[in-house]
Amino acid sequence: MFQIEAYTNGKTMPTVEMGAQCWEGYPCPFMSYCKGKLSAKSVMNLTTLTPSKRKHLLLKKYKTLDDLPRNISLTTVQWAEVNALQKAGENYDKGKIKKFVNRITSSRLKCYIDIEAFMPAVPIYDSCKPYTNLCYQYSIVNSKGNLLKPMDRIIEPGSDPRRAFIESLLADTKDAAVIITYNKVPDIAGPPRHDEEKSYFETRLTELSDLYPDLQPQIKDRLDKTVDLSEPFAQKYYYHPLLKGSHSLKSIAALMAPDITFNRLQIANSEDARAGYVELPNLSQDAQFVRKLALKGFLKLSVIAMVRIAEKLELLAA
Repeated sequence: MFQIEAYTNGKTMPTVEMGAQCWEGYPCPFMSYCKGKLSAKSVMNLTTLTPSKRKHLLLKKYKTLDDLPRNISLTTVQWAEVNALQKAGENYDKGKIKKFVNRITSSRLKCYIDIEAFMPAVPIYDSCKPYTNLCYQYSIVNSKGNLLKPMDRIIEPGSDPRRAFIESLLADTKDAAVIITYNKVPDIAGPPRHDEEKSYFETRLTELSDLYPDLQPQIKDRLDKTVDLSEPFAQKYYYHPLLKGSHSLKSIAALMAPDITFNRLQIANSEDARAGYVELPNLSQDAQFVRKLALKGFLKLSVIAMVRIAEKLELLAA
């Protein structure tokens, strides 16, 4: 206790080397500050390690990547990150990327899609519970050969948007041979996982399938055609140290399509998009028009980013 008081009243920060204690207990608010002082090859920079594995490495005095023996037990995902950090550049498995690209390649119609839903804490429609996801918007880019055709839809607020949403989406994807989404799967620390994690898109459509049994065959058809574009990054088929462990759409787009930027958009993230949609009924007709343009612009740019990422993967697989 006296030591804590001395640190608090002192004019200089205590010098404490980072170690296993930094990942114990509650998240440390100084983590990014301390990691900023580490060398690029510090074991502390590995984002795919489980807490127990990180502690094991530190107890073994493996402080840098160069200290790691090649026979140490790491998963394929973890080795991919190690190799990328050692190279200080991109590291990718061409074979796995090629297999993935084959899954999203089609001479028929490919459909890139992103959706949005809001979650009212207090139920506002029948068959809703607290925080039920109410899908209200989607954006699509249809791709066939070198032709790209964008389309989007926002369901008018004021009533339950789900039936209109799913009927419109099913109509706009009826000719798609492949449906490409971008998952919101947690970053992986440990053995790779594949099909047991449903994407945001898949989860929302499964909920709508349960809600509308008459649409289940059509919804199942779309789900069967769905491929998650984040898989190569979540599973570390591709990794770059600049990603710092993230495989979010914005992180990957900043690396693979740096000319695409969300910062200049009036609505630049999903949280603002949901809040912006909920506020629509309170706006004037002119303000609603402007707001809808902003909502469409954000989601459309997300889908365009997906197209560009897929093109980059195709180049890597060639």
